[in-house]
Amino acid sequence: MSATPEIRVLVVDDDVEMYELICALLSQSSRAHYLLEYLYDVTQVKTRIESGTVDVALVDQNLGQGLSGLDLLEECAESLVPLVLVTSEDRD
Repeated sequence: MSATPEIRVLVVDDDVEMYELICALLSQSSRAHYLLEYLYDVTQVKTRIESGTVDVALVDQNLGQGLSGLDLLEECAESLVPLVLVTSEDRD
């Protein structure tokens, strides 16, 4: 039997409740063990991603602080870390 892989996930969001929801959802997985880290200060994100200790980043569309998730994705476009844009907005 093989070991459960560890996936290091950086959650970038200005809402800690979204981070807690993502933690709860990923903790239910039996396919991998997710090690989550939360950042709300977008000025630290690029440095954190470039550190080499993040496997994937989940980035909120509305980050506050005058920066959108799309802006952050463009800023980190050269990164080898996959960045996934997420949102909790309802499009009615």
